[in-house]
Amino acid sequence: LKKNFDIFNRQAAHKQLGEYLSKCTAPFDTLKNKGVSSPHSKGFYAVTFLSMLKYLQTDLSKAQPEAIDKVKNWLAPNAREFASFGSAAAIDALILSVDNGTNQEARDSLQNFLVENFNDPRVNNSRWRGVSSRAMDIINQWLTTKSLSVFFEIIDRFEESHMWADRRKFWTELNKSKEIDNAWVILSENGAKLAGQIARERNDPSFRSHGKVGSSRYRVDSDEKCYFIMRIGNLTVIEGTHSFRVRLFKNQNENAPELFRSGSRIYYRDELAIKPNKCDAAFIHDQPGRWMGKTRDYIRRNR
Repeated sequence: LKKNFDIFNRQAAHKQLGEYLSKCTAPFDTLKNKGVSSPHSKGFYAVTFLSMLKYLQTDLSKAQPEAIDKVKNWLAPNAREFASFGSAAAIDALILSVDNGTNQEARDSLQNFLVENFNDPRVNNSRWRGVSSRAMDIINQWLTTKSLSVFFEIIDRFEESHMWADRRKFWTELNKSKEIDNAWVILSENGAKLAGQIARERNDPSFRSHGKVGSSRYRVDSDEKCYFIMRIGNLTVIEGTHSFRVRLFKNQNENAPELFRSGSRIYYRDELAIKPNKCDAAFIHDQPGRWMGKTRDYIRRNR
């Protein structure tokens, strides 16, 4: 480094090294191979990384895979190390670049990378501090869509209700119109086991990001229902499998369950299957499908 860069010039060294690293396939690995023991350390290497980001800005704006891979190599080069300093700017750059593109595969790959290495920000945002509100809104929308697909896929494995296709169509269309702000899946014991199996098969950590239904606090409960909690404007909405009726709660209703629960992520059935008279509205999934119109109208009048 001393031979090739003006390493003791505080005005130029980080720019010179940042430009050099922007041309390396794996910038973190490059520094390690050149004898730098802690490329993620605060100070010189942190500002060098920010300089590298600037040199990659044009390629990132075009969602160039090579540029994205370089940033990912710095952020989390292996299973043991991840960047603390400068990570917020890098996460911003990655999310905004990929969101501007149309490649769903690239979005899914980035989402999996971020959840695997920086946790699901909905339940643990300690590694997401400093990320812009715009990028957070985007990742939350990605994760909401993913939660919806996780819910559908798990339920498809053991839900045989003839009304399930209508539920899938209804909530998918509502999500496509970006009316669902946030969502969280809560799975039964068997549903959680199935989600873990799918996560391993596909190497997709999103299937591990969910709540769990606990046995009732008042009795042994073998209920196999799974649930889907949504935040839609000023409303909390709970959907469930089997003979569950949609439950809707306004902001001031204290009976509404919290959307995300960290730690054990356990929800009890009596927190989810709340008596209809304690909800602001509740609609049965009737065979003619009138529940869809009632639910849509209520949401749009009260959101």
